[in-house]
Parts: sequence; structure tokens; C-alpha cells
Amino acid sequence: MNLRFNNGKQLIELEKKIRPTNDIPYFIENYIDFLSVMIGNEEDVFLKMKSAKDNRIGRLEHGEKNSPYYKYCLAEVELQYAFCSFKFNANFSSAYGINKAYRLLKKNQEEYPWFIQNLKGLGVIHSLVENVPENYKWIVSLCGMESKPNDGIKELKKVFNFSLDVNSFAYMKIECAYLLTSVELMTGADKNEQLILSKQLDRIYTDSLYLNSPLLAYCRAKTAYSCHDASKAEKIISYLKMSKENYPFCYLDYFTGILKLDRLDKDGVKYFNRFLSCYKGKDNIHSSYQKMAWYYLINNDLEQYKRLMMQINKSGNSIIDEDKQADNEAKSNIIPNEYLLKSRLLFDGGYYSEALEMLKKSVLTKSIHSKKDSLEYFYRAGRIYHEKGETQKAIEYYIKTITNGIDEKYYYAANAALQLGIIYENSGNDQLAMTYFQKVSSCKNTEYKNSIEQKAKNKLKRLKEKTKH
Repeated sequence: MNLRFNNGKQLIELEKKIRPTNDIPYFIENYIDFLSVMIGNEEDVFLKMKSAKDNRIGRLEHGEKNSPYYKYCLAEVELQYAFCSFKFNANFSSAYGINKAYRLLKKNQEEYPWFIQNLKGLGVIHSLVENVPENYKWIVSLCGMESKPNDGIKELKKVFNFSLDVNSFAYMKIECAYLLTSVELMTGADKNEQLILSKQLDRIYTDSLYLNSPLLAYCRAKTAYSCHDASKAEKIISYLKMSKENYPFCYLDYFTGILKLDRLDKDGVKYFNRFLSCYKGKDNIHSSYQKMAWYYLINNDLEQYKRLMMQINKSGNSIIDEDKQADNEAKSNIIPNEYLLKSRLLFDGGYYSEALEMLKKSVLTKSIHSKKDSLEYFYRAGRIYHEKGETQKAIEYYIKTITNGIDEKYYYAANAALQLGIIYENSGNDQLAMTYFQKVSSCKNTEYKNSIEQKAKNKLKRLKEKTKH
């Protein structure tokens, strides 16, 4: 789990020689392929995993059937392969694997309810069921899976807490941290939940075994950033000492570039270039060129901005929201307003006072001319006041954003409605919260559509469940 795969492979081969009847080495081998595919996103590694799958499953199927590890290991291999298949658009293969893993884990849970490891896979699957986008609902229907709101998170947290408190489960710490971080980011967990997770992750870091764990650094940095603390996230990554023994985690360079850009630093571009030269996958390529273009735009180099925006569609793909948004900007030929862009970046990093100053400058310089810029101004003001705790001002600006932007393709109105729902839910006004969560889907936005609408649907589902009781 520290991504020192070559060292791990040597130990696995040694175990195979010493205890040839032990099946666990074949189970652990699958982790190496799984993490390699999820982190590196390389198709040739996925194809290698695919060719090894039948042999690993066959080996595990001849194991001790009366052990709780029997169905658990089979399910984990199926689930890991399903996630990797989904990354390469093998959707039917992915659905089949998730279905198989789900049934194995459910049966294992019935036979061995005390076997806490079952809840890890079930927690991930239940979280997926709760958060699957509309265009993938067929997978859930095909598999006959169901889940109540927050079931998945609760199950994952239970295993994670065991791994923190019980020595015999300590080997699951990093894996559970990675899965829980991914799920909380996907579901849009509220800030309090993220802060709790952040403290737990920091607690793991105090153990010398994990000081240089790339996965733990990733989890800690992403969680800090989701709480708008780019400064902490940057420190976490800078303290990580990667070596040649570690599998390349190129995304950390991309992420560092974002953290530098949010502070308007001068050296952000080199991290995006380092990511592009290291990474062999296809995600975040378009977004990298866009972020580098932004750097030059806010530093008054319009020619470089245009040059980099022209690079966006020459490589990579447009599956994740960040890359779709980069594509939209490139196709629109609309150059972002410099002050609004700086305000956005500073806000994302948690530099709220500086972000507000940039908004004021956009008014003082009379740089807001288009309807898009006007909408963005209202939206950015709402977000800043929201995070600063000035709720009434935030509500006023969010309402202006929705009123003026509900029929526009930009994401501002949809996310403003989502944030208003969160404000009213936190104040105990569940009915008004549900009204705004429902309003999200009536917005015409095409940017970040899947993630915003899914977060609203999750919160709406949870509130409806709450009102039943």
C-alpha cells in the first residue's frame, strides 16, 4: 500500500516458494495491478491485469471454502477488476464484476456477520449505488443492488475505525483511507465530515510506517483541499519523499500545480509540465493545458494563453468533469475575466479575503461586461461570503445567481441552488433545503453537471428519508 511494488513482488515470490499452497499471494498481486491502473491509468497495465485475472480467480476458487476469506478474496478481485474495467469504458464487464462481487460479499456477510472485512467492499458498492449518475443507473438495475442513504459511508467508516483502533486490522488503514476519501469526495460530504476525516488521516501520519506513504499523502492533501486549505495540502505533498522504489504517482504533480495556481504562485506551470511528461494515461490532460493557460492569462500573456488552449484537444480525452470544462472553454473562444478567474483560484485555495478583493477590483476596473461575467460575479460573491460565515449575504448573492442564470449553460446557478440547500439544511429548514436541492436539476447547466446534480440528489434522498421518521 506504500506503492513499493517491486519490493512487494519479491516478497510475494518468496512466499510462493516457501508456502506453495498459500493462495493469498495471488490475491495481493491483484492489488498491485489494481493500484497501478487506478493511479497510472495505463491501458497496457490493465490488459496485463485482464490476462492474469482468470488464473488468479481459478487459484482462489480452489482455496478453503469454509474460510471467511474464501468469498471475500474472490469478491475483492472481481471488484478491483470491475473498477479498472470502468476506467477503460468496458461497462458491461464492469457491471458483471460489481454484480458478482456484491453477491459474494452479501453471502459472506450472511455466513460470517462478524467478519468486518466484508463491510469494506459492501461499503464501496453501496456508495456507488447511492451515487451512480443517471446514465449508469442500468448497472444498478441489472445487478439488483439497493442501498439506503449513507449505508456505504457508514460501512466504510466502521472498517476504517477498526483499522485505526484494533492492531489486527491495522493493515487496512491506508486502503480504507483511500476508499473513504474517494467516496467522501464523490458524494460531496459536508465540511464537518471532511474535517473529522482530516484529523483521522493526520493521526495515521504520526505512525513512522506511513510517513512516506504516497496514498496517505494523497488522501490527506485532497481532504485538506476539499476544506479549502490549499496551504496545508501543499505542505503535505512537499513533505512526501518519493523514491525510485515507489510506483510513479504523477497526479501529485498535477495537484501541486493546482495548489500553486490557487495562490497565484509563479512556479505552478512546471508542475503541470512535469505531470504531462510523466503521465501515460488520458485523464487531466485537457485540464492541465487549461490550467497552464490560466497561469499565463493572469500574468498578462494572452498569446501563451491562446497557444495552450489550442493544445487541449490534441491528446487525452473528455470523460471527467475537469476535462469537459476545459473543452467547453476551448470551444467557446471566450477568454475568462482576469479578476474573476483570480478570485475563483484564491477562493478554491481558501484565501477568502484576497478572493473578495479581486471581486472588488473587477467592479472598480469596470471589467464586467458580459452576462456570464455578471453571473460569475454574483456566484463568486455568494461562495466567498458562505465560507466566511456571512450567511445572509451569501443567500442574497446565490438567489441573484439562480434568478439570472437558471436558463444558462454555466454551472453557477446549479451550484448556487445546491449551496442554498446546504445552508437551509444546516439551519434546520428541511423543506426549503429540499426545494433548492430539487431546483438543481431544473438548471440548464452543462458544466460539472454530473457531479453537481448527483450531490443534490444524494442530499435530497437523505432528507426525504429523514422526514419519513
